[in-house]
Amino acid sequence: MLNAKEVQCAIVVPVGPGTESALDTLESIEFYCAEPHLIVIVDDHTMDGTYEALTSQKRTTWRILRNPRPMGCIRLVHSLCAAYRFILSETDCNLVLRLDQDALIVKPGVLSDALAYMSDNSAAGLFGVYDQDYNRPRSFESHRTAIQREMGTVRKLAGLQPSWAALYTLALRRGYR
Repeated sequence: MLNAKEVQCAIVVPVGPGTESALDTLESIEFYCAEPHLIVIVDDHTMDGTYEALTSQKRTTWRILRNPRPMGCIRLVHSLCAAYRFILSETDCNLVLRLDQDALIVKPGVLSDALAYMSDNSAAGLFGVYDQDYNRPRSFESHRTAIQREMGTVRKLAGLQPSWAALYTLALRRGYR
């Protein structure tokens, strides 16, 4: 069994219904990522046989977490937080890559390239989100507004902080903007 404390990279894959796409994505990771890695799969309490297929084909590099109830794409952040909490508590990795269930890695070296970039750019905390859309600059204002609303004083006083509040605060302390 893989020792989670020894991996440099963790890959998070939130999974909903769709056995074939989930297994294709996981197979592409295993095929193209030769570097020691851990895949943290968060099953969204699927009822179509996806969870059972994942557990029956589980590899030593996989950790499968399961939501206690379906969260759906609207509450995807809850699934991602479960994975990130696991990674923070169980690993000492230097890189976390997040992939969608239907994403494929199509060439080797993705993890090595990302680790090298992080090594050369120690101030970088997050990369991969594109700045430029195909025809215009991308606006993050709607995301910024949603975060400010969720983290606002009124919600804090009412005890309605989001599940990701502690991770967001930690990220800010580490220089995230």
